[in-house]
Amino acid sequence: MKSILKILVLGLVFSGFCLYAGGATPEDILGRYQKAEHLEREYRNKVFKTSIRANWFDTNNRFWYKNDLADGAREFILVDAVKGTREPAFDHTWVAGEMAKLTNKTVNADCLPVESIRLELVDDKEIIILTGQLGA
Repeated sequence: MKSILKILVLGLVFSGFCLYAGGATPEDILGRYQKAEHLEREYRNKVFKTSIRANWFDTNNRFWYKNDLADGAREFILVDAVKGTREPAFDHTWVAGEMAKLTNKTVNADCLPVESIRLELVDDKEIIILTGQLGA
């Protein structure tokens, strides 16, 4: 019982130290959040490729991800973890041309209206299915 009491007292002392060491008042915390919001606005559309959301497939040997770039541009990248390769997931220019033919509208290869991709094996050939929404 004494050892449990010692642990409890040490825990309270440590907690008190952490609270004291932080010393942040509600106003301090609010100021920090406001500063973070300001920095986010200031650096939006200036810093890119800071994170990757891997979409694994092929028994977790390969993945694709989307990079959002400046001015609404984006690229889709395919990575083969086994081979150690990284390349465009598909020919963005060709896809833009095909979308333009279907819609009779200009489609920018750097700003494809694609949100996700899926790779499937059909008749021993790998096909890429693009999912997104073409504007009206």
